[in-house]
Amino acid sequence: MQPDASSNSETKTTNFMVVLLVDDQPFIGEFIRLMLAKEPDIKLHYCKEAGAAVKMAQELRPTIILQDFIMADVDALVMLERYRSTPETRATPVIVLTGREDPVCIQNALNAGANDYLIKMPSRSDLVACLRKHSTLAA
Repeated sequence: MQPDASSNSETKTTNFMVVLLVDDQPFIGEFIRLMLAKEPDIKLHYCKEAGAAVKMAQELRPTIILQDFIMADVDALVMLERYRSTPETRATPVIVLTGREDPVCIQNALNAGANDYLIKMPSRSDLVACLRKHSTLAA
């Protein structure tokens, strides 16, 4: 039986990028999944509940997190604080997805520890380029 491609040891040996998408809108999850479907080295995991995201990230150990800026119960600034205060996710790159091109919101996210941001709905090329730029693939 083959090891799970999303496990931490498999990630290190095969250079899979493990992406955790946290967004409370399932259509965004499907949109991102379809955009990444042709990328064999990117394994997408989806979490629609902010309350479960940190635990999922701790277990999954993603190489990168895509975090929605505004969710029903919490915003990205709170989520960034949670990721940065958790040992397993402290150094994990976080890309904030936002539907607003508000410079103040974007600056607040970057100041809170986001590594970058993308405006929803990004083009496939912008999404993949941003993921590849920030991913912490293990050699």
